[in-house]
Amino acid sequence: MRRISLIFVFMLLPFLLFSKPGFGWSLAPVGELLPSGGAYGALGASFVFSPWVNRHVGDIEAELQFAPVSPYLEAVNLKLSSPLFWLIKNPFRFIFSNSVYWAPKLALGAQYRMPNDWAVYMSIAPLSFQDNEYVYEFLSPYVLYDFENNRWGWGAYIMKFAYFFGGTDD
Repeated sequence: MRRISLIFVFMLLPFLLFSKPGFGWSLAPVGELLPSGGAYGALGASFVFSPWVNRHVGDIEAELQFAPVSPYLEAVNLKLSSPLFWLIKNPFRFIFSNSVYWAPKLALGAQYRMPNDWAVYMSIAPLSFQDNEYVYEFLSPYVLYDFENNRWGWGAYIMKFAYFFGGTDD
């Protein structure tokens, strides 16, 4: 695990040296079917670091998922995400009053759930839209895989809103 962490840090070093970083936060209602078989609904609250905030390539997100019933902290997610492509002239322009890119996003990461459950996380956000300061995602499904128990789970973000500070001047 230590070796993987060092490799991850060295892979991210060029992002930090040659980028215009920004920081942000996001909120999203989420529903999930756990690899262990349980299900829950929660509110995801995230802190996001974006090495290139103008394009949101290589965003690193740390998310806490809070449920309205005990246990209140459902999960902790750590994700690395990036858009697959950007389109300014897209079929969804009528939804927004400002000019936004349609930028479907892919995310990979890990999920920790107490007492000691770990799962690999993979998400695709086909309805992801972004500009310099905001990222909007609608109906974003994800899958979880628990290696220890060899089980799959899944979930979805209903609507995710992210706001970014810094690095937004063109």
